[in-house]
Amino acid sequence: MQSGQNAVQASEFEAQRRAGHRRLRFTPALEKLYRDQRQHALPERARPVAISAVALFLIYAALDPFLLPSELAHQTVAVRLLLSCPVILLIWGLSYAPVSAKRFARWYAGAYVWGGLNVVLIIALARRQAFPMPYDG
Repeated sequence: MQSGQNAVQASEFEAQRRAGHRRLRFTPALEKLYRDQRQHALPERARPVAISAVALFLIYAALDPFLLPSELAHQTVAVRLLLSCPVILLIWGLSYAPVSAKRFARWYAGAYVWGGLNVVLIIALARRQAFPMPYDG
């Protein structure tokens, strides 16, 4: 009986998932299944996100010396290369490591917060020098 119930829950889960996330509602049993599936898929989704983020931070780091005053450019490049990129690369590496889905999700969320704080720091550095950032924020 248990496997039949699981099959019904799985088919209900798939039907609701296909219907779209805006009106997605699960029973408590399906909610756990949904969360588990999302957590297990996160490392695979994180890989292109991490590579894209590193590419953007590297592009910005390359642009900073040309678009910002020298002192500010040194500071923003340091933030991008020494604070942001290593954490993003850590997430990329963890996406291939044998860590639990729950632990990876925590690291991933922490990296998002860290990246946002780094952008805030870059904007604050620019404001402190009364320079409007042309592309951050």
